[in-house]
Amino acid sequence: MGILNKRNFGEEQYKIYRAFCEDMFEKMKTFGKSRDDIGACYIIGSMANIEQGVDAFSDFDVVYAVKDIKPFLKNKRWLTQFGDVMLIEAKSACDSRIAIKENVYSFPVQYREGHRMDFKFQTYENLNKVGFLDKNYKILFDKNGLLTKTKNCKENFFVKKPSKSDFNNSCNKFWWNSFSVLKGYFREQEIFAMEILETVLRPELMKMIDWYVGFKNDFKISTGKNHRNIQKFITKQEYEKLIKTYPAANLKSIYKAYLAICDAFVYFSDEVACLLGIDTYVVPTF
Repeated sequence: MGILNKRNFGEEQYKIYRAFCEDMFEKMKTFGKSRDDIGACYIIGSMANIEQGVDAFSDFDVVYAVKDIKPFLKNKRWLTQFGDVMLIEAKSACDSRIAIKENVYSFPVQYREGHRMDFKFQTYENLNKVGFLDKNYKILFDKNGLLTKTKNCKENFFVKKPSKSDFNNSCNKFWWNSFSVLKGYFREQEIFAMEILETVLRPELMKMIDWYVGFKNDFKISTGKNHRNIQKFITKQEYEKLIKTYPAANLKSIYKAYLAICDAFVYFSDEVACLLGIDTYVVPTF
């Protein structure tokens, strides 16, 4: 899959990768400018600023403002202009109808050359309604000043400040379901125990950590998709506390991770409770 397999670039490799990125940007512009039904194009996400934190696994997220989405759905041969298509994340017919109705549609594509692209099409109506859909963006072209009439809605991605009710509900859900992990442990049901830990307890822990770092940053930050940037906002000791909550698929490891996730939840919920002005809340004792 070519140069895109190299995660850590030396100077020469970086030059090659940078040239590849610039070539892809040119292809995006060429494709958009060649069609009368495309009015503007902008990049979102990490590729909007390739000097900051981009590696060979970074996707190309490109948005085209269009008159109508349906022509791009009807004939997908345009996808081959960007490489040899290996896999498309295809939507069902129902999902496609909903997307068209909402005036926004995505084509996530994996190319055999190694790069992944997420093409998003927004109608002019949708663009004017929601503005830019990311905190980072770079305009490639704007034929009729469409983008200058919209605003950057980066606040849509910020961690939202919780209410006391939000906090209490999260604590209640975490502690109520925590006993189910123990059920799985004592019944020697590794899969059940891990499912509860990962699908019920972990989302509440990550939500609590988001709130914690949100308070620390005046709720003007985003921790990223799947909390991938969380490490930037917590201390090394706090990150190590979080890492300990991830188990291997055996009972001993699950039990250790269970104790760790409870410990981490107590730590971060205590911090959030203090920041919310909550004096007391119920924490089970073991």
